[in-house]
Amino acid sequence: LVHLLDQFLTVLGGMQLQERLAEARREGRRGRGYAALGARQVVITSVPAGEGFIKVASYDAETQVFDERTTPRIPFATCGTGDLFTSVLTGAMLRGRTLGEATALAMQFASYVIDFTHRAGSDYREGVQLEPCLGKLVELVSASEAAHERA
Repeated sequence: LVHLLDQFLTVLGGMQLQERLAEARREGRRGRGYAALGARQVVITSVPAGEGFIKVASYDAETQVFDERTTPRIPFATCGTGDLFTSVLTGAMLRGRTLGEATALAMQFASYVIDFTHRAGSDYREGVQLEPCLGKLVELVSASEAAHERA
């Protein structure tokens, strides 16, 4: 897929874009490489972080703030997790949270919902069980807002 993307971008943008993409991939471990392509904010999910853990990393090119959060890797994959993560991230940013704060909130809630779905014994093809977890989202948002007001 990366090879096809490289070819497609080369056709669209010429060699300069392909070189920029290669540079972004080299520097992408901290998000700065992708920001060099023009992205103002970068979030990378599911970054391996050692045995049984993953990280979510974010980089805000405007403030030059890099943030990384670690969470246990839940041995369960299902559909809807990316939509869930993105929705919480977007909602938190619209409520004035920084990219790092919004990423942390989205990671916490997505992890909670995935774990809940896994523990419930759900079929992975049915997606995440969001509705029973909405109370947890309210709890996390309230805690986030209280922490933001204290800061």
